[in-house]
Amino acid sequence: MSNKIRWALFLIFITALFFRLFVVFTQEESKRLPSTDGIEYDDAALNIVSGNGFSYFVNGSMQPMVHRAPMYPMFLAFVYSIFGHNYVAAKVIQAIIGALFCIIIFYITFIIYEDIAIGLIASAFTALYKPFITGFFFYGGPALLLSEYFYMFILGLTILITVYFIKNANKKMGALSGIFIGLTILTRVEFILFPILLAVFLFYVTRFSIKTFFKKYFIIYLFIILTMAPWVVRNYIIYKEFIPLTTLGGTSFLVGNSSFSRGGGIGHENTLLVKGKAIKNSENFSDNRKSKIYFKAGITELANNPKRIPKLFIKKILVHWAPFSMGFKAFNPFYAFILIFGAIGLLFFRKHIILENILLILLLSTTLTAMLIYGEPRYRYPYEPYLIIFTALAINEIIKRMKGNNICQK
Repeated sequence: MSNKIRWALFLIFITALFFRLFVVFTQEESKRLPSTDGIEYDDAALNIVSGNGFSYFVNGSMQPMVHRAPMYPMFLAFVYSIFGHNYVAAKVIQAIIGALFCIIIFYITFIIYEDIAIGLIASAFTALYKPFITGFFFYGGPALLLSEYFYMFILGLTILITVYFIKNANKKMGALSGIFIGLTILTRVEFILFPILLAVFLFYVTRFSIKTFFKKYFIIYLFIILTMAPWVVRNYIIYKEFIPLTTLGGTSFLVGNSSFSRGGGIGHENTLLVKGKAIKNSENFSDNRKSKIYFKAGITELANNPKRIPKLFIKKILVHWAPFSMGFKAFNPFYAFILIFGAIGLLFFRKHIILENILLILLLSTTLTAMLIYGEPRYRYPYEPYLIIFTALAINEIIKRMKGNNICQK
């Protein structure tokens, strides 16, 4: 790679870092403390640093946490162990990994398309994309202590390592791919659908040969299991139950499929209502048992009115991918741009190569997650960089064709 490309990437990194640090240091006073989910992440991180393990306070007493995935609180705990309970330090580090992520996007794009121009366009767009700098509405950006920003970074590393492994068949990278897929699942559990869909695709690539699949790709799944095993063992030791992920899945499934659902979340009051209907007296129930009951209640909600299922699933997809938040209250023009051009890239300029399909599997996995639970722009947010890659593909092809037409006219 030439020095010009290295300097271009350095400039992209510095520009991305400047804007992200600017947002961190100019954040409004009222938004500097953790809020919503960030309160629990912060609480769990402090307990880890204090030697109390992955836990949180419930009604004045400390309880082991199992309804949240552990990686983001562990990231915060790592920061706090070095810099103390310092929110600015955590946000600065998030700004740094956000800038590094722009370079990761370049390498993902370059490995897939072997085209420096597409990679630079995707990287530059990621650096300047406003929702990745300031967030949008109430989510995103390095200045908030929410898991989506960290998840976007570790997801990017996972995709980079995975496409490199599939392209080069390097066993060490296959093991690393499995480790990072496991860590990504332990950051946000909805990623569990990706390795399942990836296995189906790789099985297809090997022409449905079990022997070839195990020889080439089983290493990924072996290291996913090894990476997640400590979390599963920890949960079994504490709760005496098999809990492979978290106990929040049942709640999300019930919320997304209740009679109140219109494709997105249903609000705190309605959530309490549907959970109360599912469990009349849950005082002595474990979180895992509650989750199973909520899941069954969600199945019942769908079974009682099966005719609403197709329309409900379509609404979930629309809520998940549409350029709005909070219903139609907030329009996101930045995302609307990459949605349009990303769709153009997907529909008209796809290269139809094996590695490109990894991006499609990734977008499909978040779509299926939305269909199973509910659509949510905040949960779509970490997947927007892969629409940016297709946006870069479309813009690059359009520029090339315009240049070609100009040459013909001359």
